[in-house]
Amino acid sequence: MIKKLAFVILNKKDMAEVWQRGPVADVPPLLQPVAHALLQAREEITAMTAGFHDAWLWERPAGVASPAFHLQHLSGVLDRLFTYAREEALSPEQIEYRAGIHRAQRPHHSHANGAFQLAGRPLH
Repeated sequence: MIKKLAFVILNKKDMAEVWQRGPVADVPPLLQPVAHALLQAREEITAMTAGFHDAWLWERPAGVASPAFHLQHLSGVLDRLFTYAREEALSPEQIEYRAGIHRAQRPHHSHANGAFQLAGRPLH
């Protein structure tokens, strides 16, 4: 796994960062940095989790939070962020998720893509 991460990081220098590729279509100028950051994070997570086994999701190396915790957190935060940006109230499901009821679920690493799909929803 470490060799794979080193390969991804070394080869990353050959790719332009998302912000260097120009503006994101249909995103207002003031929100371009947000769109670029989300798209960059999606690309990096996708590259680094290719071949990542689901069994590793709940491992806690050196006692730190598991990858699953971070994927769940990312998904919930982005969902709430875009709900607030649309000037909407949280749904009962979002409130339950925020309260921690979601922790009983065992996510697959594809939850990262789900989180970024949430981010891609229109704000209106």
